[in-house]
Amino acid sequence: MKKTIFLLFALLTTSAVMAQSSVVMVGERPAALVGLPVAAPNAVASPHRAEGLSSMQRPIGYWPDDSITVDHVCIGATGTYPVGAYITNSMLRSYAGCKVIGVRYAVGQTIGRTRAFIYKVQDGAIVDEPVAQNQRTYPGWNNVFFNAGNEFELSGNEELIVGFDYVESEEMVAAQTGALCTVGMEEGETESNLSGNEFLLYGNFSQGEGWYPITNVGMLCVQLIVDVSDLPAKALDVTYLDTGFRYKQPGENVEMMIGATNVGRDDLTSFELAYQLDDQAPVTISSEKKLKAGAMATLLPVLPLTNDISVGKHTIKVYTFSVDGEAVTPDPDKAMEAHFYVYAHPLARNKVYVEQYTDQDEPLADAVNSVFDQVKSNVDRMCMVNVYKPGNPLAIAESEYLTRAYAYTYPCFTSNRAYFPAEDYIAYDVNYYVQMVGPSFVTGIVADIISQDIEFASFATIEATPAYDPATKQLTVDVSGTLSEDALPIYGDVGVTVLLTEDNVKSYQYYVDARNRTLRNNNYRHNNVLRRYLSAPMGSKALINGDTYQAQFTTTLDDAWVPENLTLVAFVTRYTESVTADNLKEMDVTNAESVPLKDIVSGITEVSKDVDTNQPRYNLSGQRVSESYRGIVVSKGRKYVNH
Repeated sequence: MKKTIFLLFALLTTSAVMAQSSVVMVGERPAALVGLPVAAPNAVASPHRAEGLSSMQRPIGYWPDDSITVDHVCIGATGTYPVGAYITNSMLRSYAGCKVIGVRYAVGQTIGRTRAFIYKVQDGAIVDEPVAQNQRTYPGWNNVFFNAGNEFELSGNEELIVGFDYVESEEMVAAQTGALCTVGMEEGETESNLSGNEFLLYGNFSQGEGWYPITNVGMLCVQLIVDVSDLPAKALDVTYLDTGFRYKQPGENVEMMIGATNVGRDDLTSFELAYQLDDQAPVTISSEKKLKAGAMATLLPVLPLTNDISVGKHTIKVYTFSVDGEAVTPDPDKAMEAHFYVYAHPLARNKVYVEQYTDQDEPLADAVNSVFDQVKSNVDRMCMVNVYKPGNPLAIAESEYLTRAYAYTYPCFTSNRAYFPAEDYIAYDVNYYVQMVGPSFVTGIVADIISQDIEFASFATIEATPAYDPATKQLTVDVSGTLSEDALPIYGDVGVTVLLTEDNVKSYQYYVDARNRTLRNNNYRHNNVLRRYLSAPMGSKALINGDTYQAQFTTTLDDAWVPENLTLVAFVTRYTESVTADNLKEMDVTNAESVPLKDIVSGITEVSKDVDTNQPRYNLSGQRVSESYRGIVVSKGRKYVNH
């Protein structure tokens, strides 16, 4: 039987390895738990109640029963490792008032006497000592019921890390057969659509001490045990809602995905939900399938939009309508809402804005950098910006909000900062593919994503015009464009972001050589390095006049930069003063442009209306040329590009 193994390759400063034919990933960021969208639990029907629990006791986690897919996952290093799952408040809100009475976890073989624990999390940080209890382990599921002093009541707003101390012996390491149990991925599978928070490992690996997300092994078999005796006999909550792509046109279908969870004590034989578009009459949808207590059902209704629907923001609200034939009074606090935007006057995009969140200390970044260098050379309509992890020599403080908002792993990237429906994160992670199939194959994948995104509708044109004074090194940038009729109904205010990147920047980078050794290159050449924002990092509010907008920015180039290696990047987004989890998906880039400064800073500028065209002109060889000459000309000691 093939073994599923993950080695703590972080002990060797990198973060992912191949173990026989199985690959798993140790995430690059400790406590990657803050401000990120987290998927609802998988939609499954519980085949039976959990072993050892009464009808008034319920397991709560990413899986609602005793299922185990793989029972021999191995750390690959002798020691004791806290492992757990991140339980979100969306999973707990239906159990407000219920009491947490224990923890369940499964092991493939006994690991002796060990600790089960619950950490309370607030704003991404552990806020208290854990609730914990020691107990001897047995193969299969272990139920650890807390002593009376350790039980606590749920408010429904908690976020928890629930787990146990996993002990791996020398014999396990030698046999490459561990005792961790997971569910949701069959052996031999190499991908997962999980959020990364279903399996957490605590340790001090490549990025410091903290909780690291583990991917490509499935969900850890660990659950809360909750006393549900105070719940109503029959109750159903809407716990997940997705409406697909954020921008839609009149006459288009809204394809919804709705998750409904049985949060009552009893099984349900049927239920109805209602969905409502804006202030229109609600529409009911029903299910006649039996839904076990604690299980979630998925419904996929389609809402056709009328041809005369208004441009701008629209809201879909979903709530429980009836359970087992009995009407339910709508509870506004338990309704789920999703927003989308209707447009009718699309514009073409100049370029796709690609933002990579990278790390000089991450060896995989070298291979991923080569992917983007190749993509950039092959794709003309692309702006590329590398944002470095805080603490790297190439990081800038103004970009830290981007790493908090998007960088759930390093490296990863966004394309137009746009959210792809039903994904857990806005950014894409290509680390796994780079390892498995190599950079050349991944280059095609990334190029396809960018080529697809260039076709999406834009709501503003953009033109960026730089001017440079070599005597003072002052750079002035004028950004302007035309707004679609849809722009202000959708955005409210328009924000313009302007920044500078530099190529061929010398600084260190860790990498993996042909012999699979992690090494440091102190003469590494970094491209697309974010150097400075000329605007506010989140974008400056544009001056709008009718259907046009404009903004101007000025900066002085740093003496340490090579001006000929600089590129000006400008893009248009929704204007906001702060980026939060609530508006993150609405902060996509509607249009972008980039201008290399090589010609500008070398003294070559455009011929403008105030240039005296009667003055003598010369080409770069010193020959006098006529007004009709096309190319670089010198007039009155200044260089121009004459079109």
